Amino acid sequence: MTDTLSPVQAEVVVPVDPDTAFRLYVTRPGRQHPAEGQSAGPAEIVYEPFAGGRWFEHGQDGREYKWGRVLVWEPPHRLVLAWMVGAAAGTWAYDPDPDHASRAELTFEPAEGGTRVRVVHTGFEAHGAGAESIRRGVGGGNDWAHDLSDLARAAESVSAPPIVTGAQVNLFCDHVESTLAFYTALGLIEAFRYPVQGAPEAVEVEAAGIRIGLHAAAVANRLADLGVASGADPASAELALWVDDVEAMFATAIAAGATALAAPTDSPDGRLRYGWVHDPEGHQIKFIEQT
Repeated sequence: MTDTLSPVQAEVVVPVDPDTAFRLYVTRPGRQHPAEGQSAGPAEIVYEPFAGGRWFEHGQDGREYKWGRVLVWEPPHRLVLAWMVGAAAGTWAYDPDPDHASRAELTFEPAEGGTRVRVVHTGFEAHGAGAESIRRGVGGGNDWAHDLSDLARAAESVSAPPIVTGAQVNLFCDHVESTLAFYTALGLIEAFRYPVQGAPEAVEVEAAGIRIGLHAAAVANRLADLGVASGADPASAELALWVDDVEAMFATAIAAGATALAAPTDSPDGRLRYGWVHDPEGHQIKFIEQT
């Protein structure tokens, strides 16, 4: 193909500083774009943070699906990508030949109200017979405008942080019932039990306005593979924060420097939604939303 195809451009102003905008773009907590990617359901998009680094998606099937290469990594102002997914055979597929790659340049510049993020995708001719298909895709259904809208969603959740509505400390136990008997003997009042009938897996007791959760360590590990332990082990306790929006709080924590342990998910009975992080010092935090 010798015809020159016009660039695809998109931009958005996000309500955060350039450093935060760049970090959110490449980490994107709660990413919603691309919805399907190459794996029909990407769990994560990865940009290796150096020139020459790989750009790929982790599929929910555990496999890696390549998109291209990082050409320029200049946080927080510039990210240039080699788009190495072509369509010469009619369907989109990774092409390892760098001479067949187009180029997408993202810039992050201070603007009134935050940061202007702009993408310019050029060089579609390099894709040969699939050039027009790729251009239509990045300007349509799999487009950059949706990608930047998803970035704006993530940025807005950081600029307007969710609300903590309550806090408690959770203690992990091997024997919830006998631990409950101990604390009620001290005068604490049982406030919650799950399940209501039979051996409890989680109980909460209350005293002086403070709530303490007594949770079966084995159940916690079965639900989210957290690696918690009982007794004197340092992993036997966590801080639990009740919030009004668990996805937004999870994203806020990651943007503030937390490490993700388990992304938000529904409880088995569907009444709660929760996710876990480590704070920058390694303390375990559980965010909980009542649904």
